[in-house]
Amino acid sequence: MRNEIDIELMYALRQFWGLGMATESSQDALDWLWSSTTFNRIYAQADTPNHRSFAVMCRLGMRLDSSSSALTRFVLERPVRNTRERI
Repeated sequence: MRNEIDIELMYALRQFWGLGMATESSQDALDWLWSSTTFNRIYAQADTPNHRSFAVMCRLGMRLDSSSSALTRFVLERPVRNTRERI
């Protein structure tokens, strides 16, 4: 059993559709999440016909987790940090 809290990425920017704001603001939120917390994954979901939201999630590096006739869920794991020092 997993003892971790699920974190969901959500946005509702209807008046700004097509301007890249969902991708940009979501990326900023992810950058903050990874640098300021210890959470290991985040998910986002959208209505199954909402292909534009799917595109945003894919641009963020999220992968398909599950899909039903109503909702499609994407997930993103914490990036692995390169701890090797450059010489």
